[in-house]
Parts: sequence; C-alpha cells; structure tokens
Amino acid sequence: MKRIRVLPGAFDDVSEAVDWYNSRRDGLGEEFEDIFFSSARFIQNNPLIYRVIYRSFRRHIFERFPYSLYYRIHREEITLNKGRSRDRHAAAVNFDSVLPFLGRVPAPFFLPLLF
Repeated sequence: MKRIRVLPGAFDDVSEAVDWYNSRRDGLGEEFEDIFFSSARFIQNNPLIYRVIYRSFRRHIFERFPYSLYYRIHREEITLNKGRSRDRHAAAVNFDSVLPFLGRVPAPFFLPLLF
C-alpha cells in the first residue's frame, strides 16, 4: 500500500474549508475533516479507481460536500496536490484555475493512514 503525502497547498485548502464550514454551523467543519480523512484512506486503498483527468492527475469528488481532491500516483506514494470547493468559489472547477497549484512541491507532510 502506498503512503499518502499531502502537499502544503492541499493541506491549506482543507484547513480553509474546515474553517469555512465551521463558520456556517458548529461541528460541520469537523464532519468535513472526517470525510477528508476517509477520502484519503479510500484513495490510498483504491488509487486507480478514478480515471486520469489531466496528464497524471486524478480527481476524487466528496459525496456529502461539494469538494474535490486532486491527486497523483507515484511509484512509492500518492500525493494529494489540491483541494477545491465547487460552491464556495463562484466558478466551476476548471483547470485554468487549478493547474498552477497542482505542481507545487514544497515541504509535504505524510498521513499515517496504513491500516
């Protein structure tokens, strides 16, 4: 099983979404965070389930929240590159707005999701 590496941009996106959902209703951000971690585990266990949507990027769409995670599969790991909300940002997800962030590779952190 490959490890999950969350790039800082994706972590920032998720943190911002948690804060935004908590500002809408107490506890909603924690629900979002739980879904993020279960989504990361799902991607870790089923990395090939989603098709490539652009070059080597794949997209996992959350069921309960209008949110997507963009990720890449590498030899040793899976990188979560970007998170994107479909309702908080006025425009629909498009690669002109997402692609500049997908390739950023600053210091990552790793999720200990091996079960």
